[in-house]
Amino acid sequence: MKPIIVKQGEYLQQIAQRMGFDARAVWEHERNKHLKDTNRTPSILHPGDIIYVPTIDPKFQSVSVGQANEFSTQSAGFANLTLAFLDAAGKPLASTAVAYQGLPGAQKAPTATSGDGSLNLSVPLSLTQFLITFPEKHFAVRVWVGHMDPVSKISGLQKRLSHLGYGGSILTRMAQHRRLERSPQSALCMQLTAFQIDHKLAVTGEPDADTVKKLLEEHGC
Repeated sequence: MKPIIVKQGEYLQQIAQRMGFDARAVWEHERNKHLKDTNRTPSILHPGDIIYVPTIDPKFQSVSVGQANEFSTQSAGFANLTLAFLDAAGKPLASTAVAYQGLPGAQKAPTATSGDGSLNLSVPLSLTQFLITFPEKHFAVRVWVGHMDPVSKISGLQKRLSHLGYGGSILTRMAQHRRLERSPQSALCMQLTAFQIDHKLAVTGEPDADTVKKLLEEHGC
């Protein structure tokens, strides 16, 4: 086994497909127990995480000079992705037409959200981003595949809060009531405070256990 350092946007299934190893076997390996102990999951790693993977020797093939040589390989593979969309009032954006840009096989993807505002997509493991547009609503969402960080990190908390609508406008409103220096920590404090107020939690501005539990529940992961 050899160590590799996880980069932003990488997840285990993607790494396994690229390097040619069994993702489940690697995740269950004793040398990767440290990732489970820090509440990592195969689909949500963090840049800088160290994961141990098999050392795989390259295979060599003989070729005939002056003739056509055929080689075959396994398909690149796909990952299942579920996205849920809410309107400004927090209600599901149900049965709403969608279109895609930069998504291979988009002709097979749903043409509208379901009754609960969700889309179930199958995306290539090599895909890093694509665009979903809502023509009737006149807005678009850029989806970064595999870029969700663990909830134990500031970036992971902020990404989830922003997805739930606690982004720029919330920060502007909260800044009018709280004098806080401009930093990732102060921005997070304002986002958490707004989230706690809306969900009738103890207002601490901190990612306490109850707040994190509710955030994961609302966000879905």
